[in-house]
Amino acid sequence: MNPQQETQLAQALLNLQQTLQMQQALQTQTVKRVNLLYRISFIAFTALVFSMSLMVAIMAFNLPGLTTAIGKMNSHFTRITNDMESMRRNMDSMRQNVAAMPNIVRDMDALYGDMSHMSGNVTAMNGYMSQINGQMNRMAYNVTDMNQSFQTMDQSVGQMRQDVHHMAAPMRLFNSINPLW
Repeated sequence: MNPQQETQLAQALLNLQQTLQMQQALQTQTVKRVNLLYRISFIAFTALVFSMSLMVAIMAFNLPGLTTAIGKMNSHFTRITNDMESMRRNMDSMRQNVAAMPNIVRDMDALYGDMSHMSGNVTAMNGYMSQINGQMNRMAYNVTDMNQSFQTMDQSVGQMRQDVHHMAAPMRLFNSINPLW
């Protein structure tokens, strides 16, 4: 081998050594990266397991409250169902009652016609009542006048009784003399 070949061989070996060193450095970096990824994955997996365990523990701790809440919701849904059934029955009843409305309207129309006829009769009765009221007022006036006349007559008769009693006083003397009279 000649010196130039030796130099080329040395240069090739040096290049090979540098390439191997670079490859070893890249491999070391790759190992470090893989180790870092393993660590991050392990930490993430640990965090995931911890959070899942914490969630299970919280759910287990709150399970009685959740069971109670679900029971309450069940009872509320039962009441809502019963209320809906009651509303349905009421709606059916209302539907039946509304079905009778045309008959009621027809009867009200007939009643309105009868009422207009009755209105004429009531107006006539009102006129008769006014006449009767006038006659009653005149009669009350006449009764009052008669009452005053009777009071005057009563006073006059009372005065006449006193006068007759006074005038009959001498005649009473004859009663004691003549028992037949």
